[in-house]
Amino acid sequence: TGCAGAPVFSAAVAVSGTGSDDSPKWWTTGAGTYQWIVAYSGDANTYPTATACGNTGQQVIVGPANPMQTTTAARVGSQLHATTTLTGGFAPLGGTITFNVTGPDDQFCGGAVVYTHTVAVSGAGSYDSGSFTPTVAGTYIFRIRYSGDTDNYGVGPSACRDQPASIAITQDQLACATATFKSPTDGGVMDTTQPFTWTAAVGADKYALLIGSTPGGSDLTAATVPSSTLSYEPALLPTGQTLYARLWTMTNGAWTGYRDMAFTATDGAVFSSPTDGQRNLAPGPFTWSAVARAQKYAIWLGTTRAGYDLGGFSVPAGTTSYDVGALPVGRQLYARVWTMVDGAWVRYQDVAFTTGQGAAFTSPTPGQTQVDPASAFTWTPASSAQNYVIWIGTSPGAYDVSTAAAPPGATSYAPTNLPSGRRLYARIWTEVAGAWPRYQDVAFTTAG
Repeated sequence: TGCAGAPVFSAAVAVSGTGSDDSPKWWTTGAGTYQWIVAYSGDANTYPTATACGNTGQQVIVGPANPMQTTTAARVGSQLHATTTLTGGFAPLGGTITFNVTGPDDQFCGGAVVYTHTVAVSGAGSYDSGSFTPTVAGTYIFRIRYSGDTDNYGVGPSACRDQPASIAITQDQLACATATFKSPTDGGVMDTTQPFTWTAAVGADKYALLIGSTPGGSDLTAATVPSSTLSYEPALLPTGQTLYARLWTMTNGAWTGYRDMAFTATDGAVFSSPTDGQRNLAPGPFTWSAVARAQKYAIWLGTTRAGYDLGGFSVPAGTTSYDVGALPVGRQLYARVWTMVDGAWVRYQDVAFTTGQGAAFTSPTPGQTQVDPASAFTWTPASSAQNYVIWIGTSPGAYDVSTAAAPPGATSYAPTNLPSGRRLYARIWTEVAGAWPRYQDVAFTTAG
C-alpha cells in the first residue's frame, strides 16, 4: 500500500509529443493495493516531472482470487477415500483442505462427522483424504473445504450429495475386504490344541492376529502371517478366563480393518483352591480340575505374577492336589498351574490370593529403623494357632541371633542380647493343625 518498497513492475515507454501513453500489461501475483507512479524524464526543451505516491486515481485494489476445486471419491477394498484438485488462484496456493465424511445414508448432510482429515496445501494440485474404513454398509459423503489464504478465497464445503464426492459400499464388500474369524466363534469355548482360522479377504497383503487379556490387547500373542495363510496356532494361552482376539487385514500396504471376538480357552487345569482374588486362604493343599489329556502338571508360587521364587513343583497327571508347604502371610501371592499336553507346556492359569490363619508382627514393622534392642516383639494372634516360633537372624529366614517358642495365647516376646545398630530379620511361624504352614518376615534396624 505504501511506496517505500522496491517496484514490483517497471517499464519505459517512448514519448512522441503530447497526449496519452499506456504502460504494458502486468499480471498481478497476489491480492492487495497497488500504487502506480509515473515519471517523465524530460528532454532538451522540457523539465522532468513525476506523480506522487497516493495520488487520486493511481491506486488499484486487487481482491483475492477464486481457485477451482474438483473432487472424486473411490473405494479400494473396504476403504473409502477422496481426491480433490485445486486449480487457478494466485500462486502458490496455501492454507489447508479439510475432508469430512458423513453417513451412512445421510440424506441432508446434517449427520455426525464419522471421519475427518486435514492436509496442508502447498500449491495447485491434487490432495488425498487418507483412507476411511466404514463398519456399516451404505452411502458416505465427502464434504470438502479449502480454507483459502491471504491471496485466495476459500472454496466449499462441497455440495451435499455431490455425486463425485459420494460413494456406496455394500455389506458384501465390507465382509470380503476384511478377514473374519471361522474358529473359534465369538463368545465360544476354544480347544487351544487347535489353530485359529479365518476367511480370506479380497486383495489382502497379510494378516495380524492379536490375543490379549483385554479387548484389543496383545499381551498374550502378536503374530503376522502372509495372505496365503489362513490359520495360526498360538502358544501359552491361559485357561479359565475370558480372552480377546483381534484379526487385522492389510490391504495396499495399510491395515484397513479388523474383527474382534472373545473366547475362553480349554484343555488346561483350573484352580479350585485358591481362587483368583481369594483373601485369607486357609492352610491346606492346592487343588485343581483334572484334564483328560494332561501328561503332568506343574505348580509355581511367587511374590510376583508368573514368578516362582516361593516354589516350583511337578505333579503327575493323576493328581489334582498338592501341599505347597509354608506360605508367608500379610502380602499378595501368585500361583500358576501348568498343564502339559502332547509333550508341551502350553496351558496355564494364574490366580492371585492372600493367606490367612497366621500371626503378623505389629512391632517391629517392615523396614522400621531405630528399634530399641530391649523392646518386646508383638504380633496379632491367629485364631487357629497352636504355638508360635520367633526367629531373629542376620539374613532373611535365619535364626543365628535368637530363637524362641511362644504358646498360643501369647502376643509378645522380649528377645535379649540384640546387637545395636544392625540390620536384622525376624520371622514368626504359626503352628496350625500340627503343621507350620504360615510365617511372616520383617526386616528392621536396631538403634545404637
